[in-house]
Amino acid sequence: MAKKPNNINHIGRLVRNIYIAVTDESHKVLRQEGYSDLDGSYSIIFQHIGTGARATDIAVKARTSKQNVKYLLEVLEKKGLVRRKQDAKDGRAWIFELTGKGHDYRNAGLRVIAALEKKWAEAIGETRYFQLIKNLEVLNTYIIEQNGTA
Repeated sequence: MAKKPNNINHIGRLVRNIYIAVTDESHKVLRQEGYSDLDGSYSIIFQHIGTGARATDIAVKARTSKQNVKYLLEVLEKKGLVRRKQDAKDGRAWIFELTGKGHDYRNAGLRVIAALEKKWAEAIGETRYFQLIKNLEVLNTYIIEQNGTA
């Protein structure tokens, strides 16, 4: 594929702009819904906690330090969005999971993303939008197969 000279719209910038738009809109709407004390830095917890996870596992998936994740989890625990329980497989470790309030917060964020996806599909056309999503899924699958990680 021929590359345009001085192309500033490379894939990294394009997907980053989409990510920033999602996080900015999520933060704005969630602040309006009463979550004014949380910013986008906490999103890595909600993206990677699943049904429960160790801080180290979240850090690996989020590609950040264990110390950063522990700090974010402590703040979220104080706010009642996550709780910790002893890991049944290793009594020295903790598993963190979302509380009811944490699930409400994550679901509110997912509603914001769904609204953005609807808006963007209307803006560029549903067929083009869903083809874009499909292409990104294929590319992500390829990357995971090549690198062994998500």
